[in-house]
Amino acid sequence: DPGAPMRGAIALIAGAAPGVDPIRSAQAAGAVAVIAVGGGELFKPSYIPRFEPDAIPVVFATRAAVDALLAPAGRRVDDLAAAPPFDAGFTVRVAVPLTPVRQVTTANVVGVLRGGDAEAARRAVVVGGHLDGVGTDPDGTVFRAANDNASGVAITMELARVLAQTKASLRHTVIFTGFAGEEQGLLGSAAFLDRLASTPWPAASLLAYLNLDVAGCCGERITASLEDQDLVDRVKAAAEAEAVPFTSGGRGGGSDQASFTRRRIPATMIAWTSTGPLHTTADVPAIVEQAKLDAVGRVMLRTIGSLAGRPRAA
Repeated sequence: DPGAPMRGAIALIAGAAPGVDPIRSAQAAGAVAVIAVGGGELFKPSYIPRFEPDAIPVVFATRAAVDALLAPAGRRVDDLAAAPPFDAGFTVRVAVPLTPVRQVTTANVVGVLRGGDAEAARRAVVVGGHLDGVGTDPDGTVFRAANDNASGVAITMELARVLAQTKASLRHTVIFTGFAGEEQGLLGSAAFLDRLASTPWPAASLLAYLNLDVAGCCGERITASLEDQDLVDRVKAAAEAEAVPFTSGGRGGGSDQASFTRRRIPATMIAWTSTGPLHTTADVPAIVEQAKLDAVGRVMLRTIGSLAGRPRAA
Protein backbone atom coordinates (compact mmCIF):
# COMPACT_ATOMS: atom_id res chain seq x y z
CA ASP A 1 0.00 0.00 0.00
CA PRO A 2 1.78 3.21 -1.15
CA GLY A 3 -0.03 5.19 1.53
CA ALA A 4 1.00 2.97 4.45
CA PRO A 5 3.05 4.69 7.18
CA MET A 6 6.51 3.22 6.65
CA ARG A 7 8.86 6.04 7.59
CA GLY A 8 11.93 4.58 9.22
CA ALA A 9 10.62 1.02 8.86
CA ILE A 10 11.72 -2.01 6.89
CA ALA A 11 8.97 -2.96 4.45
CA LEU A 12 8.18 -6.66 4.10
CA ILE A 13 6.63 -7.23 0.66
CA ALA A 14 5.03 -10.25 -0.97
CA GLY A 15 3.58 -9.50 -4.40
CA ALA A 16 2.00 -6.34 -5.75
CA ALA A 17 -1.04 -5.09 -7.62
CA PRO A 18 -0.71 -5.03 -11.44
CA GLY A 19 1.28 -2.04 -12.61
CA VAL A 20 2.62 -1.24 -9.13
CA ASP A 21 6.32 -1.30 -8.28
CA PRO A 22 6.13 -2.28 -4.59
CA ILE A 23 9.76 -1.43 -3.85
CA ARG A 24 9.46 2.09 -5.25
CA SER A 25 6.15 2.51 -3.42
CA ALA A 26 7.73 1.45 -0.12
CA GLN A 27 10.61 3.82 -0.69
CA ALA A 28 8.23 6.69 -1.47
CA ALA A 29 6.36 5.92 1.79
CA GLY A 30 9.55 6.31 3.78
CA ALA A 31 10.86 2.76 4.13
CA VAL A 32 14.58 2.52 4.83
CA ALA A 33 14.92 -1.01 3.42
CA VAL A 34 12.83 -3.74 1.81
CA ILE A 35 12.63 -7.48 2.34
CA ALA A 36 11.00 -8.99 -0.76
CA VAL A 37 9.52 -12.47 -0.46
CA GLY A 38 10.39 -15.01 -3.14
CA GLY A 39 9.52 -18.68 -3.48
CA GLY A 40 11.22 -21.72 -2.04
CA GLU A 41 14.65 -20.96 -3.48
CA LEU A 42 17.04 -18.06 -3.17
CA PHE A 43 16.42 -15.47 -5.88
CA LYS A 44 18.91 -13.04 -7.39
CA PRO A 45 17.84 -10.35 -9.87
CA SER A 46 20.00 -9.30 -12.78
CA TYR A 47 21.72 -5.95 -12.57
CA ILE A 48 20.26 -3.42 -14.98
CA PRO A 49 22.21 -0.19 -14.40
CA ARG A 50 20.27 3.03 -14.10
CA PHE A 51 20.71 6.30 -12.29
CA GLU A 52 18.72 6.64 -9.07
CA PRO A 53 18.69 9.82 -6.97
CA ASP A 54 18.16 7.70 -3.85
CA ALA A 55 18.58 4.02 -3.11
CA ILE A 56 17.63 1.71 -0.26
CA PRO A 57 18.81 -1.85 0.47
CA VAL A 58 16.61 -4.62 -0.95
CA VAL A 59 16.98 -8.18 0.32
CA PHE A 60 15.26 -11.18 -1.28
CA ALA A 61 14.19 -13.89 1.17
CA THR A 62 12.49 -17.26 0.80
CA ARG A 63 8.93 -17.80 2.03
CA ALA A 64 10.19 -20.19 4.69
CA ALA A 65 12.60 -17.58 6.07
CA VAL A 66 9.90 -14.90 6.20
CA ASP A 67 7.38 -17.29 7.78
CA ALA A 68 9.96 -17.84 10.52
CA LEU A 69 10.33 -14.09 10.99
CA LEU A 70 6.57 -13.62 11.27
CA ALA A 71 5.86 -16.63 13.49
CA PRO A 72 6.32 -14.78 16.83
CA ALA A 73 3.62 -12.32 15.70
CA GLY A 74 1.29 -15.17 14.76
CA ARG A 75 1.46 -14.31 11.07
CA ARG A 76 2.54 -15.95 7.82
CA VAL A 77 3.57 -14.71 4.37
CA ASP A 78 -0.01 -15.20 3.10
CA ASP A 79 -1.15 -12.57 5.61
CA LEU A 80 0.93 -9.90 3.84
CA ALA A 81 -1.33 -10.01 0.81
CA ALA A 82 -4.59 -10.88 2.59
CA ALA A 83 -4.56 -8.20 5.28
CA PRO A 84 -4.06 -4.41 5.37
CA PRO A 85 -0.48 -3.32 6.14
CA PHE A 86 0.44 -4.11 9.74
CA ASP A 87 3.33 -3.67 12.15
CA ALA A 88 4.90 -7.08 12.66
CA GLY A 89 6.02 -6.01 16.12
CA PHE A 90 9.68 -6.94 15.92
CA THR A 91 12.97 -5.44 14.83
CA VAL A 92 15.36 -6.87 12.28
CA ARG A 93 18.76 -5.73 11.18
CA VAL A 94 19.37 -5.80 7.43
CA ALA A 95 22.94 -6.12 6.21
CA VAL A 96 23.80 -6.06 2.53
CA PRO A 97 27.34 -7.44 2.03
CA LEU A 98 29.13 -5.87 -0.88
CA THR A 99 32.12 -7.22 -2.72
CA PRO A 100 34.82 -4.68 -3.59
CA VAL A 101 34.09 -2.69 -6.74
CA ARG A 102 36.50 -3.81 -9.42
CA GLN A 103 36.92 -3.69 -13.15
CA VAL A 104 36.07 -6.98 -14.85
CA THR A 105 37.15 -7.89 -18.37
CA THR A 106 35.04 -10.41 -20.23
CA ALA A 107 34.50 -11.35 -23.86
CA ASN A 108 31.87 -12.32 -26.37
CA VAL A 109 32.38 -15.51 -28.36
CA VAL A 110 31.64 -15.18 -32.07
CA GLY A 111 31.78 -17.67 -34.93
CA VAL A 112 31.14 -17.01 -38.63
CA LEU A 113 29.90 -19.35 -41.34
CA ARG A 114 30.16 -17.51 -44.64
CA GLY A 115 27.40 -17.94 -47.17
CA GLY A 116 28.18 -19.59 -50.48
CA ASP A 117 26.91 -16.72 -52.67
CA ALA A 118 29.64 -14.05 -52.75
CA GLU A 119 27.20 -11.16 -53.03
CA ALA A 120 24.52 -12.50 -50.70
CA ALA A 121 27.18 -13.45 -48.09
CA ARG A 122 27.65 -9.75 -47.39
CA ARG A 123 24.42 -9.96 -45.42
CA ALA A 124 24.14 -12.08 -42.28
CA VAL A 125 21.71 -13.75 -39.93
CA VAL A 126 22.83 -13.70 -36.29
CA VAL A 127 21.80 -16.47 -33.90
CA GLY A 128 22.92 -16.86 -30.31
CA GLY A 129 22.35 -16.35 -26.62
CA HIS A 130 24.10 -15.01 -23.56
CA LEU A 131 26.88 -16.78 -21.72
CA ASP A 132 26.45 -15.34 -18.26
CA GLY A 133 24.20 -16.03 -15.30
CA VAL A 134 23.68 -13.96 -12.18
CA GLY A 135 26.83 -15.38 -10.60
CA THR A 136 27.32 -15.91 -6.89
CA ASP A 137 26.36 -14.23 -3.64
CA PRO A 138 29.09 -12.85 -1.38
CA ASP A 139 28.53 -15.81 0.95
CA GLY A 140 29.49 -18.21 -1.85
CA THR A 141 25.98 -19.26 -2.93
CA VAL A 142 26.19 -20.22 -6.63
CA PHE A 143 23.42 -19.54 -9.14
CA ARG A 144 24.25 -22.14 -11.78
CA ALA A 145 22.13 -20.72 -14.63
CA ALA A 146 21.66 -23.98 -16.53
CA ASN A 147 18.52 -22.80 -18.31
CA ASP A 148 19.32 -19.07 -18.15
CA ASN A 149 21.31 -19.32 -20.27
CA ALA A 150 23.59 -22.31 -20.80
CA SER A 151 20.64 -23.77 -22.74
CA GLY A 152 20.68 -21.04 -25.39
CA VAL A 153 24.44 -21.28 -25.86
CA ALA A 154 24.31 -25.09 -26.09
CA ILE A 155 21.73 -24.90 -28.89
CA THR A 156 23.80 -22.24 -30.67
CA MET A 157 26.88 -24.48 -30.63
CA GLU A 158 24.92 -27.41 -32.03
CA LEU A 159 23.41 -25.22 -34.75
CA ALA A 160 26.93 -24.16 -35.75
CA ARG A 161 28.07 -27.78 -35.91
CA VAL A 162 25.12 -28.90 -38.05
CA LEU A 163 25.16 -25.91 -40.39
CA ALA A 164 28.92 -26.24 -40.93
CA GLN A 165 28.22 -29.69 -42.38
CA THR A 166 25.58 -28.31 -44.77
CA LYS A 167 27.04 -24.87 -45.51
CA ALA A 168 26.50 -25.32 -49.25
CA SER A 169 22.81 -24.73 -48.52
CA LEU A 170 23.51 -21.17 -47.27
CA ARG A 171 23.43 -18.05 -49.42
CA HIS A 172 23.80 -15.54 -46.62
CA THR A 173 26.36 -15.64 -43.82
CA VAL A 174 25.34 -16.96 -40.40
CA ILE A 175 27.03 -15.43 -37.33
CA PHE A 176 26.91 -17.41 -34.07
CA THR A 177 27.22 -15.45 -30.85
CA GLY A 178 27.65 -16.05 -27.15
CA PHE A 179 27.19 -12.69 -25.45
CA ALA A 180 28.76 -11.75 -22.14
CA GLY A 181 27.28 -9.26 -19.70
CA GLU A 182 23.58 -9.77 -20.52
CA GLU A 183 22.64 -9.86 -16.85
CA GLN A 184 24.63 -6.66 -16.31
CA GLY A 185 22.51 -4.67 -18.75
CA LEU A 186 22.85 -6.28 -22.23
CA LEU A 187 26.47 -5.12 -22.34
CA GLY A 188 27.87 -7.87 -24.56
CA SER A 189 25.32 -7.55 -27.34
CA ALA A 190 25.64 -3.75 -27.31
CA ALA A 191 29.44 -4.04 -27.58
CA PHE A 192 29.10 -6.55 -30.42
CA LEU A 193 26.96 -4.13 -32.43
CA ASP A 194 29.27 -1.20 -31.67
CA ARG A 195 32.21 -3.08 -33.16
CA LEU A 196 30.55 -4.40 -36.31
CA ALA A 197 31.58 -1.35 -38.34
CA SER A 198 35.13 -2.73 -38.50
CA THR A 199 33.96 -6.12 -39.85
CA PRO A 200 32.60 -7.20 -43.26
CA TRP A 201 29.11 -7.17 -41.69
CA PRO A 202 28.19 -3.70 -40.40
CA ALA A 203 24.95 -3.45 -38.47
CA ALA A 204 23.01 -2.32 -41.54
CA SER A 205 23.86 -5.61 -43.28
CA LEU A 206 22.24 -7.81 -40.63
CA LEU A 207 19.04 -9.53 -41.70
CA ALA A 208 17.90 -10.68 -38.27
CA TYR A 209 18.89 -11.75 -34.78
CA LEU A 210 17.42 -14.94 -33.30
CA ASN A 211 17.94 -14.80 -29.54
CA LEU A 212 17.91 -18.14 -27.69
CA ASP A 213 17.24 -17.53 -24.01
CA VAL A 214 15.83 -19.91 -21.36
CA ALA A 215 15.43 -22.46 -24.15
CA GLY A 216 15.70 -25.78 -22.28
CA CYS A 217 12.80 -25.70 -19.83
CA CYS A 218 9.87 -25.68 -18.81
CA GLY A 219 6.65 -24.86 -20.74
CA GLU A 220 4.79 -26.88 -23.32
CA ARG A 221 5.10 -24.46 -26.25
CA ILE A 222 7.92 -22.63 -27.97
CA THR A 223 7.33 -18.90 -27.93
CA ALA A 224 8.70 -16.02 -29.97
CA SER A 225 8.58 -12.43 -28.75
CA LEU A 226 6.75 -9.87 -30.82
CA GLU A 227 9.42 -7.35 -31.79
CA ASP A 228 9.21 -8.35 -35.47
CA GLN A 229 6.14 -9.98 -37.01
CA ASP A 230 7.96 -11.43 -40.02
CA LEU A 231 10.36 -13.30 -37.75
CA VAL A 232 7.50 -14.51 -35.58
CA ASP A 233 5.76 -15.83 -38.69
CA ARG A 234 8.93 -17.63 -39.79
CA VAL A 235 9.42 -19.26 -36.39
CA LYS A 236 5.75 -20.25 -36.35
CA ALA A 237 6.00 -21.86 -39.80
CA ALA A 238 9.14 -23.73 -38.76
CA ALA A 239 7.50 -24.96 -35.55
CA GLU A 240 4.45 -26.18 -37.46
CA ALA A 241 6.68 -28.01 -39.93
CA GLU A 242 8.43 -29.73 -37.02
CA ALA A 243 5.14 -30.44 -35.18
CA VAL A 244 6.30 -28.38 -32.21
CA PRO A 245 3.55 -26.46 -30.34
CA PHE A 246 4.03 -22.71 -30.79
CA THR A 247 2.73 -19.44 -29.46
CA SER A 248 3.91 -15.85 -29.50
CA GLY A 249 3.63 -12.94 -27.17
CA GLY A 250 5.35 -10.28 -25.14
CA ARG A 251 8.47 -8.31 -25.84
CA GLY A 252 11.59 -9.64 -24.18
CA GLY A 253 13.12 -6.22 -23.47
CA GLY A 254 15.24 -7.75 -20.73
CA SER A 255 17.24 -9.90 -23.13
CA ASP A 256 19.78 -9.33 -25.89
CA GLN A 257 17.39 -8.90 -28.79
CA ALA A 258 16.59 -5.47 -27.35
CA SER A 259 20.09 -4.29 -28.36
CA PHE A 260 19.24 -5.19 -31.96
CA THR A 261 15.74 -3.72 -32.06
CA ARG A 262 17.12 -0.41 -30.77
CA ARG A 263 19.12 -0.29 -34.01
CA ARG A 264 16.11 -1.29 -36.11
CA ILE A 265 17.48 -4.77 -36.81
CA PRO A 266 14.71 -7.40 -36.88
CA ALA A 267 14.95 -9.60 -33.80
CA THR A 268 12.97 -12.00 -31.66
CA MET A 269 13.57 -14.07 -28.54
CA ILE A 270 12.85 -17.79 -28.71
CA ALA A 271 12.12 -19.53 -25.42
CA TRP A 272 9.57 -21.83 -23.78
CA THR A 273 6.33 -20.51 -22.36
CA SER A 274 7.58 -21.09 -18.81
CA THR A 275 11.04 -19.91 -17.83
CA GLY A 276 11.21 -22.25 -14.86
CA PRO A 277 13.11 -21.21 -11.73
CA LEU A 278 14.66 -18.10 -13.25
CA HIS A 279 17.54 -16.48 -11.32
CA THR A 280 17.28 -18.93 -8.45
CA THR A 281 19.51 -21.62 -7.01
CA ALA A 282 17.10 -24.18 -8.53
CA ASP A 283 18.21 -23.37 -12.10
CA VAL A 284 20.42 -26.47 -12.30
CA PRO A 285 21.23 -28.88 -15.17
CA ALA A 286 18.59 -31.38 -14.02
CA ILE A 287 15.74 -29.04 -15.06
CA VAL A 288 16.97 -28.78 -18.66
CA GLU A 289 15.28 -31.30 -20.94
CA GLN A 290 17.05 -32.81 -23.93
CA ALA A 291 13.76 -32.99 -25.87
CA LYS A 292 13.22 -29.25 -25.43
CA LEU A 293 16.74 -28.40 -26.57
CA ASP A 294 16.24 -30.66 -29.59
CA ALA A 295 12.88 -29.09 -30.46
CA VAL A 296 14.26 -25.55 -30.38
CA GLY A 297 17.27 -26.64 -32.42
CA ARG A 298 15.11 -28.18 -35.14
CA VAL A 299 12.87 -25.11 -35.30
CA MET A 300 15.89 -22.82 -35.49
CA LEU A 301 17.47 -24.82 -38.33
CA ARG A 302 14.32 -24.32 -40.39
CA THR A 303 14.07 -20.65 -39.43
CA ILE A 304 17.69 -19.97 -40.34
CA GLY A 305 17.14 -21.83 -43.59
CA SER A 306 14.21 -19.56 -44.44
CA LEU A 307 16.36 -16.48 -43.79
CA ALA A 308 19.81 -17.49 -45.06
CA GLY A 309 19.27 -20.57 -47.20
CA ARG A 310 19.24 -20.96 -50.94
CA PRO A 311 15.80 -20.88 -52.56
CA ARG A 312 14.39 -24.33 -53.21
CA ALA A 313 14.21 -25.43 -56.84
CA ALA A 314 10.73 -25.16 -58.32
